[in-house]
Amino acid sequence: MLKNNVKKAMVCITAFIFILTAVIPTVHSQFLIGFSTQLQQTTVNNFVEEKIENLLQKYSIGTTKISTPASPLPFDNDPPQIQLPPTPVTMKVFSSTSSYFRTRLYNVPVGYDVSNTNYSGWCTDSDHTIQYNTAYQVSLYSSYNQSLPTHLYHQNWSKVNYILNNKMGCSWQQVQYAILYILDFGDQGLNSQGWSLVNDAIQNGGNYVPGGGDIIAIIADAGLTIQRTVFELIVPTYNLSLSIIGMGSIVKNPNQTAYTYGQVVELTAVPDLGWSFSHWSGDLSGSTNPSTITMNGDKSVTATFTQCIYTISLTTSGTGSGTIQASPGGPYYYGAVVTVWANASVGSTFTGFTGDLSGTTTPQQLTMTGNKAVNAQFTLDGPFTLTLTTSGTGSGTIQASPSGPYYYGAVVTVWANASVGSTFTGFS
Repeated sequence: MLKNNVKKAMVCITAFIFILTAVIPTVHSQFLIGFSTQLQQTTVNNFVEEKIENLLQKYSIGTTKISTPASPLPFDNDPPQIQLPPTPVTMKVFSSTSSYFRTRLYNVPVGYDVSNTNYSGWCTDSDHTIQYNTAYQVSLYSSYNQSLPTHLYHQNWSKVNYILNNKMGCSWQQVQYAILYILDFGDQGLNSQGWSLVNDAIQNGGNYVPGGGDIIAIIADAGLTIQRTVFELIVPTYNLSLSIIGMGSIVKNPNQTAYTYGQVVELTAVPDLGWSFSHWSGDLSGSTNPSTITMNGDKSVTATFTQCIYTISLTTSGTGSGTIQASPGGPYYYGAVVTVWANASVGSTFTGFTGDLSGTTTPQQLTMTGNKAVNAQFTLDGPFTLTLTTSGTGSGTIQASPSGPYYYGAVVTVWANASVGSTFTGFS
């Protein structure tokens, strides 16, 4: 259907142009007298362009104008940080069956996100040329670089990246035409498939930023007179391996399976009950919790937890005396069950526990969930009374000091005083 419409449109346009060629001069002489030759030509050109556009729309070969570029720039969207060599590398381009170029890099230093290998390449400039199998010294830039040279700068790089990540099912030729159209080089052969890709990028790609595992366009700049090209690079991701010594867990924020370069991850060590966080090791050190780690490669972090050791403080109080004991003896760990009992001394009575135990039952069991303190209270037996009496044929008095009431163990002095004419004969 599309091919038939194209044929109809081209026939109509050809006929229309032929008619204009024959008729317009006459029209000029009759209706445009008094206007300059330049104004006449401009008016005719506008008229022709309008009629051709009407024919294109009639036969569904319409175009879509590029939407206003996103503002602010997509640079403000925290794009992935790609590590590229700071000095030029060697590049050659070759023919390809899956992209416009097969791009090959040479002399790439180790330690960067690109290497000496082949990449899918694309043309982003139809005003210049580049030769196959020719060595060029190129500077590499991320298409989200905030400091692109003036001749590389374009607000629609985010839309190009959107196309590269959403081109599945499209022929590589239509992908290439879509890229050139988005970069303001016009329609160089778009069909319905290509226009769909263009319109999708215009609608959704203005602020597109690829994530880990997505494609990012790397600009290869060989100079002002050489065709500007890009090649596809998968945004690298890095793994964060976490391990535990002891009993506990690590919470990571953000919680992802992989991270991109420069991402900052917060790690929080969470000890199990009865355990405490000790320190980090591996690619993170110290005992700060939570702590952060910056992902500039694969990382491995270990959190060490130590088992908590608890104590029991045993004390006595009160007017009486006695002992308090616990079995088994320490050290104690979380969940240990300890038996505590109180023993009153002679003349004292155990009156109850306070602290982490209560009541008068002895012994009792105490479960260790932290440091504990238990107090046993004892009270002296009493009060007691001291009865003083006299007897016999004589007379006198009996006294005690101090006076009562008396508690167990109190020392009392007792003496007898015989009256005149009587003799003290003894206590009983």
